[in-house]
Amino acid sequence: MKRINVILFVTVLLLSFGCNTTTNQSTPGQGSVVPNYDFSTLSQAYLFFLPESYWIYQDDSTLSKDTVSIYSTQEEIRKQNPGTTAEFTYKAMWEYFNYNKTGLLKAEMFANNLQVPDNIPNTEERIYFSQTSYKIAFGPMFPFGARIAFGGEEGTFINKEKIAQWELNGNTYLDVYHAVSEDYSEFPGDTVFYHFYYAKNYGLIKYSFEHKGLGHSYSLIKALVKQSAE
Repeated sequence: MKRINVILFVTVLLLSFGCNTTTNQSTPGQGSVVPNYDFSTLSQAYLFFLPESYWIYQDDSTLSKDTVSIYSTQEEIRKQNPGTTAEFTYKAMWEYFNYNKTGLLKAEMFANNLQVPDNIPNTEERIYFSQTSYKIAFGPMFPFGARIAFGGEEGTFINKEKIAQWELNGNTYLDVYHAVSEDYSEFPGDTVFYHFYYAKNYGLIKYSFEHKGLGHSYSLIKALVKQSAE
């Protein structure tokens, strides 16, 4: 049993969306239901990608390369706390990846129910490494440095920093969000640390994990993304 000895940040403001949630699938451009919380324009710049988008990542240890591409997406309107006075709806979207050696299976983006300024993305993203292994990888609406206790498989999340300009594999990225997910164990020193870096109009440009001083890192060397149906 995993144990998390950290302070819960304002009960995570109902934002893990892990219970009391129903889902209604919608087809892009045809949905008649307008959710209470939708992806902001800025959020879409970081997270919204369509089939035919692909990313070429480099294993930073072996320098071998692998391509991650989206073969399918699915949009949903979800309901939180149905039948109560706290009920609200929010937009979500799945992005399914091809088979690859980087460990990335799929991504799940969902609009957050926090009111945030226009210059801060209002959407979180989970990255799945398997059907049962996933981490919150993007959550810029949370205060920098605050340890958010989601519990369970997600462990804790830290919106660590925003990097104004970052050089990576010969490319320059602007406004990069760096987040850390901590997979706590009941055994001291057995925590697994995940680092995620997101850039506007590129998505995930680097991620790594570390366990007892050992780990693995993947970084982007090239991307061709599609963010509009046009």
